[in-house]
Amino acid sequence: MSATRVDVPEPAHVRSVGIVVAAFNAAPFIAATLASIEAQTFAAWRCVVVDDGSSDDTAGSARAFAERDSRFELIVTTNGGHCRARNIGIGAHGSDVDAITVMDADDVWTADALEILVERIAARPDCIGAHGLGEFIDAKGVEIAGGEFAAYGRARRSGASGRLREWPIDADTSFETLVSASTVFPPGLVLMRRGVYDAIGGYDPRSVEGDWDLLLRATRLGPLAFIDRVIIGYRRHGENFGARREIPRLVYLTLVRAHESPLNSPQQRQTLRASWRAAQIEAMQRHRAALATAPSLSGRVVAALRLAVAGARYLRGRPRRPLRSQIRRAAGLRADSEP
Repeated sequence: MSATRVDVPEPAHVRSVGIVVAAFNAAPFIAATLASIEAQTFAAWRCVVVDDGSSDDTAGSARAFAERDSRFELIVTTNGGHCRARNIGIGAHGSDVDAITVMDADDVWTADALEILVERIAARPDCIGAHGLGEFIDAKGVEIAGGEFAAYGRARRSGASGRLREWPIDADTSFETLVSASTVFPPGLVLMRRGVYDAIGGYDPRSVEGDWDLLLRATRLGPLAFIDRVIIGYRRHGENFGARREIPRLVYLTLVRAHESPLNSPQQRQTLRASWRAAQIEAMQRHRAALATAPSLSGRVVAALRLAVAGARYLRGRPRRPLRSQIRRAAGLRADSEP
């Protein structure tokens, strides 16, 4: 990735939107996803579905949409991971769209999702894009845990002051909030100007998890306008990528890479350090409380050890890079692969 910082001059208006759906063995859900795209009240879109080497009938489902609606296009490729597939889709749009969004192949939009995102971008030429909120749905598309996921998306915090503080509900989502936690997902919540993807080079396959890494790199260029509206159903089922037990380590590695990036400005380096230390202060407070209330000796020992670890992390001022073998194991990479 280039270490050159790039300004992203873009027109405020969005005449057309490019949609990318990267799909791997998504046959049970992709028809519902594509139907929600087809039903959008903002009609000036083009959707590229990238079948990432599926062994089921994902391609057949997508092809049926492409045959009846010329705004859909299907690309079939060998399996290379969702970041690579998304980049193929982004590249297929060329320069004929003003903004791009990426949809997971099992989520569904509300009918006005694109219209809401496009209107906010047009109203905020100072922002690189916009994002809304989601709610959980189950495998059948029924909403579950009503309000829980939207509340998580609203609860942005900043640690730039040295303490984790709630972010105003009417404020933009920025690099300052995203380094504290990944609160903007799934990717279909976000619409960003085409030039942003060009400036940052799209998804970085080394990140494996992809979404948080892309947004951290993008918001170095500017903020995302926050929309306090639910625009997507985030489907939860047994095959979710986010349900993998390796995800916490992959997310941690994304934070490590954010701290180490040469693209950080001096202010962004300061924000990263302050946010990391703010998180450790919160952890130390939690472990002190556990130490004071633990009912057993073993519980007090565990709390004391955790308190010591958080203190060491505070003094270090940034996350420690995991061992390369741990990174490969978490990401499921081959022994000769470079994370």
